[in-house]
Amino acid sequence: MRIQGIEVRIVDLSRTLYPGKEDRRLEIRRGIIPSDDTIMHEVDTMSHLGTHVEAPSHFYEDGKDVVDVPLESFLGRAVILDIHDPVMTTAVLDKADGGRTKPGDMILIRNRLSPEKTFLGVEAARWLAAKKIKLLGFDLSLTTGQDKAITREVHDILMGPGVVLLEQLDNLDKISKSECFLFAAPLKIKGLDSSPVRAFAVELP
Repeated sequence: MRIQGIEVRIVDLSRTLYPGKEDRRLEIRRGIIPSDDTIMHEVDTMSHLGTHVEAPSHFYEDGKDVVDVPLESFLGRAVILDIHDPVMTTAVLDKADGGRTKPGDMILIRNRLSPEKTFLGVEAARWLAAKKIKLLGFDLSLTTGQDKAITREVHDILMGPGVVLLEQLDNLDKISKSECFLFAAPLKIKGLDSSPVRAFAVELP
């Protein structure tokens, strides 16, 4: 498509969800709006379902919810890191990044080669936090930590300084550039710790 005369490519990064077929609750109930007899659906679901962002209140009782987090935290320049190692070390991250990531950027991590899951551990979380990124996104090939204690420490390292997590992305392998613009805005519902999003990448020529 063209935006202000520039030909760009859009990549949908959101998982399609199917009511009644997900691991977590997702139901839609059809109703009618009496005033004009049009169709309306009730949606019964959870904040952590499918492609979603997590705000600090997911981890901290007094943390910001998805409404309090600045909107600019959910859009901007994203650097793609190809990680194929089961465990991310500083050396692995340095090699994948090549010095591209700047403060205020987003990072998307993908694994296109190995069938094994990549673990985001404490060392990797500290590396990411030191980069002063505003959002970390990944698909189902990555998991945060190898046990509950490490997972909580990883979340603390990243969410402490305000990094937003964007989880369960899809189609990361369809991104053809090493960098893109990412959009993943949450629903504007006060109090939500997390929110489903329609995430997509915009690739410039």
